[in-house]
Amino acid sequence: MAQHNNSNTPLPQGIQLSHVRTRTLSNAMNVHHYNKKGGELASVSVWINTGSGNETPDNNGIAHFLEHMLFKGTKHFAPKELDLFTEQKGGLMNAATSKDYTYYYITLPAYNLEDAILVLSEMVFNALFIEEEMEREKLVVLQEIKRMQTSPTHDIWHTMYNELFPHTPYSMEIIGTAANVRRFTSQDLRNFYHSFYQPKNMHLVIVGDIPEPTLDSLVERYFDPSVAPAHHGCSPLFSAYNPSPTDISRMHTTLNNKTITIPKDVVNDYGLIAMKTAGNLDSNGFIMQELLGAILSHGETSFLSKHFRDELQVVNAYNTVDISHKHTGVFGLYFIAPQGNSQKVLDLTTTVFSEHPYLTQKELDAAKNKLIASYMFDMENTSNIGELIGYIQTSNQSFYWNYIANVKNITLNQLKTYTAKLFSQNHLTITMGSNTE
Repeated sequence: MAQHNNSNTPLPQGIQLSHVRTRTLSNAMNVHHYNKKGGELASVSVWINTGSGNETPDNNGIAHFLEHMLFKGTKHFAPKELDLFTEQKGGLMNAATSKDYTYYYITLPAYNLEDAILVLSEMVFNALFIEEEMEREKLVVLQEIKRMQTSPTHDIWHTMYNELFPHTPYSMEIIGTAANVRRFTSQDLRNFYHSFYQPKNMHLVIVGDIPEPTLDSLVERYFDPSVAPAHHGCSPLFSAYNPSPTDISRMHTTLNNKTITIPKDVVNDYGLIAMKTAGNLDSNGFIMQELLGAILSHGETSFLSKHFRDELQVVNAYNTVDISHKHTGVFGLYFIAPQGNSQKVLDLTTTVFSEHPYLTQKELDAAKNKLIASYMFDMENTSNIGELIGYIQTSNQSFYWNYIANVKNITLNQLKTYTAKLFSQNHLTITMGSNTE
């Protein structure tokens, strides 16, 4: 096969900080605009520096339930009108809650940009929390909880968070508990809403080929201090989750080697080997974990698939787990295997930790190409660009501004050193299956 030297090919830039125009309104809300030249769509999103990390065991689930309720009626939109209005304008609207942030977004034709800004302004400033709608939505969320808890692998992930980050908000599930959801009142929601949904705690992200004067006029019309209800200026402001010294200690305390077995009537065996990482606190480590994950499990010819599934034939699937939170993280290996194979897989996996034949320059170059290609595909999409900018602002992931260059700059020796350190630390092993005793 012919070899092609691409050393003189210019490196694509990706999204740069200099490409994003940022301004702060007089009410302290941050506005970020990326002018996607020639794009006919616009994406508008509001990111709030709050998630389940701001909860306690008594109100766990309230950030997620509040997210649901913001679609259920505002000062100027009756229940269901928000969805109907957005759909009639050609828009797609959704939201998500994480442990560190919550965001709401609308993507629609750029000529209807004002409609998206109007709707999101209504949601984050003028939600009503109508009692009848609350009771209906509780049933929806309770069904979500039931579906989640009946998932074959739910117990593995629930156990992982409880063992790795005990007695911290990160140990709690974002969706909350059924008991809490049943107990929430409209006043509970208002208190959380008024405390966290303040302009000072928000980022407005707009992506689209929009003239700056037009954009500034719309933003000021719908997000100016005169639009925000009085409570946003009067209530105590609580911002993003900042762990207490005790929580930080619990998150980063050295893990003891531990194995947990979960008996469950399932068709396959499931297994997870997890270890703590620094998460977003270590940007270089985050990139190396992505590269290691790509080498081990991205694609049909990746090491775990080729070695464990195709050659040894002891698993149905074997993947890496790479979870990054604002204050901590997890890296691990997760497998699905035929019944009775868990211990055999675990025994064979010890060589993945002790020996690293998969760390070669050829595999590293391929992993870099995979990550960069995935990033570039994502950045073709207006909504994905908005999501990246919002994520950077709420998660302290500034290295994403130079993602392509940062990926390219990792050397094989750096990755070998990082992998050896990562895999030499203690880890948590969880297995689940019908034959588990």
